[in-house]
Amino acid sequence: MVRSTQPPWGDDDPRRWPDDWREAWEERAAIMEFDGGLPRARAELEAWRLLRDRVAR
Repeated sequence: MVRSTQPPWGDDDPRRWPDDWREAWEERAAIMEFDGGLPRARAELEAWRLLRDRVAR
């Protein structure tokens, strides 16, 4: 579960994101890569989009 209230979208380096945001992003990217068969770069991008859209609601 993502708990931080400050989204990292202004910072494109996941290493500087709060731990909960980075973990959520990594988990989603891994699922898309291994279960969905996406290339790693595409999985990371799609995971980023999912988290961004979640915050925008």
